[in-house]
Amino acid sequence: MTPKDFLKISSPYLNGGVKEDCWEILEIEILEDILKAKLRMNSTFVSLTDADAFHLTIFSTSEFLSQLAIIYGHIWNWLTEKTFKAWVIESNFSYKKAI
Repeated sequence: MTPKDFLKISSPYLNGGVKEDCWEILEIEILEDILKAKLRMNSTFVSLTDADAFHLTIFSTSEFLSQLAIIYGHIWNWLTEKTFKAWVIESNFSYKKAI
């Protein structure tokens, strides 16, 4: 297949829209072993199949969950500067409905 053949059946989001998603953490609250955070999407990609709606992708979700896990790990270890890398050994997500 050539790009002309497979671009028609490819995801526009995966082909470039993913780079348009931008988020930031606004607030973090840690109470014992529970971390709560407020985040904001500053820019998003909306595909033709999204109509006027937005859907939160697994890519943005995994990015900010990873960032929160790194922050939580440092706080849990009483570290005030980033001193180690976090490695994902296993990940499992289950959703009751689309976000």
